[in-house]
Amino acid sequence: MAQAPPGVEIIRRDLAPTYAEAAREGAPHAVQVADRWHLLKHRGETVHRFMTGTQGLVDQAAAQVRTGQRWEQHTTHGPVAMRSSRRAQEIQDNRAKR
Repeated sequence: MAQAPPGVEIIRRDLAPTYAEAAREGAPHAVQVADRWHLLKHRGETVHRFMTGTQGLVDQAAAQVRTGQRWEQHTTHGPVAMRSSRRAQEIQDNRAKR
């Protein structure tokens, strides 16, 4: 393998071990960093694997929420308003400030 020019200080590369080895041989003093495209690609793949693995849990939680909303709608005789975690007085105070 040819030696890198003496000015090479940073090598941007894929995360594959083969590229790391080639970079070490070609420019042993250079700092190796993963490039943005590969970082985003790997993050996207990780999120996809996580979501695929937890899809059953997400479906169960959604079914429980839908069941709870149906129960509330039947017991309150009307549409269910979104419940706020803030107190009514806090909401009124904020409206008064605006």
